[in-house]
Amino acid sequence: MALMVAMLAMLVLAVPAFAGNCLQDEYGLTARQSLNCTANDVRVAKVINVRDPNTGLPITTCTPGTFTFLADFLVQTTSSSPRSNIGLYFQKDPTATNALTGTCSDNILTPANDAKYEELDPQPPTKGAVPDNCGDTSSNDTPVCLDAKNIVVPCSGPHTQTFTATQVVSAVVTNFICPSTLPNGTELSLPNCTSWQVPGSTVQCLSNDGTYEGAFLNSKPTAIPGSPSKCNCDTIPLGITVQKPSVEVTKDCTIAGNSPAQDHLSKCTFGTANVEGGDVVYTVGITNKSNFGDAVVDQVCDSQYGTISDDGKVSACAAGDLCKSQCTGVDTPFKGCTGAGTASAGTSCIKSTTCSTPITVNGTPASCTFTASQPEKKDITDTVNVSGGGSSTGTFGPTSSNSVEVVSGEAPSTAKIDKGYVSTKAACVTVRYSVDVTNTSGFDENLSLTGLVDTPFGDLTKCTNAGCTNTGGNLILGTTCGVAVGSAGLGSLSGVTASSTNGGALPTGSSQLQAGTGSSDYKCQFDAQFCGALDATNCISNTDRVSGSFTGDEGETGTSFITVTNNSFTVKECLQPANTSSQ
Repeated sequence: MALMVAMLAMLVLAVPAFAGNCLQDEYGLTARQSLNCTANDVRVAKVINVRDPNTGLPITTCTPGTFTFLADFLVQTTSSSPRSNIGLYFQKDPTATNALTGTCSDNILTPANDAKYEELDPQPPTKGAVPDNCGDTSSNDTPVCLDAKNIVVPCSGPHTQTFTATQVVSAVVTNFICPSTLPNGTELSLPNCTSWQVPGSTVQCLSNDGTYEGAFLNSKPTAIPGSPSKCNCDTIPLGITVQKPSVEVTKDCTIAGNSPAQDHLSKCTFGTANVEGGDVVYTVGITNKSNFGDAVVDQVCDSQYGTISDDGKVSACAAGDLCKSQCTGVDTPFKGCTGAGTASAGTSCIKSTTCSTPITVNGTPASCTFTASQPEKKDITDTVNVSGGGSSTGTFGPTSSNSVEVVSGEAPSTAKIDKGYVSTKAACVTVRYSVDVTNTSGFDENLSLTGLVDTPFGDLTKCTNAGCTNTGGNLILGTTCGVAVGSAGLGSLSGVTASSTNGGALPTGSSQLQAGTGSSDYKCQFDAQFCGALDATNCISNTDRVSGSFTGDEGETGTSFITVTNNSFTVKECLQPANTSSQ
């Protein structure tokens, strides 16, 4: 049983170590109520003289992390009656909403930290023989005056600020947070709460060592609100600004020898002389934006080309998008490729660089360059980012630059075809032939002409092809033979009107060819094309023969009764040497 009781006691005492120690947390150890803090009789009006507790030197800035400071707090009272057992609660997180919960620095007023220390609450027998030593206030306290530099000065002399009924209380706040999440130059705030008790409801508040915790009675605080309304919570400026190393990064591009000039621009385009891409020089500018010390750049990375420079103090640069797209295998075409289209962190695909980390940037901006090869037909947009820290403390990054775009194209593709003359190997010739049919019979033997045929061209009364089209080879292209007088010739002879001396229907019946006179000859023309290879003299020739079909005036036909002398005719065309030209 004794062992169980001891364990239970240890658990109860351990609770405050894990719980918060701000105002609501402390009040909850005594009264299980929520505070509303509506009375507002006592408040921390201002904090001044923030300094290093060891050296006494002013503290006006902090770097991300925690630090300890000693400051003077102006505790102001508006009540004419005493406000006793004052508790001061200073939140250690400047981003917190208030000092009701969380981690606080808790303080009381003592002769050691308050030059105007006073005890105003009565000491009834219920409090015991030893007087309270938790300080009190009232509106009868004398004013405190400050000059323009927030230094306490006599109110009888020149001053710029007056705080009525105020006591100056010194307190140390340990492990105060300087957040890394706040922008550089942000002034820190101090969330705080005050608590008090009023006459008739004060409790014995006796600190054995002058600290807030030393006034605990039976493991419970005594410098707490007399009721849920007897408190005030506010946030005041601390007068300390966040200092953390920071830089501003710029980037531009230059294409040497480009026309038009592409020098230090945010967008570069390869010109006609080098449209398909080539080397691009990127300039990286770094300006120290810190309000203390030098900035040291440990790493320069590019979103397309990966690692530009890295001294190994921060995590490796991500593989650049262009680097990954160029990878075809492990370490191919450059080290760091892990396969087709993939690369590991830290991979670089630049040609050269003047960037060499660490780069120290003081009041003068620093710059360096790197050269990369732009493939053809690409529109590449990228940024650089840098990471590093202050020369003494703090880190920054990755801090990105502006984006830069570089555009390359593709040169027009051209080809040339030359054609030359060797010799003419074959040709086609169109010849206009005339036909004259005469009845050479004696006596009174008249003849009807019933047909005209050419060998090899065929029937002379029509074109070889429908519509008189030229499909190549030996063929009749036009004719007046057999075309009625007054009608246009066929095909290539359509511009000729058939007449009694050139064309007309074949003479038959009453229009028979009369014997012996020569006056009734039948005449017509036809256009024929013949084709063939050229001979050794560069000529082409054709021999053809026209024959007719006849019927005598007594109906006789055939060679037994009618003798026909057919005409054979040879045409030879020779070509002149070719006259050639090329374009």
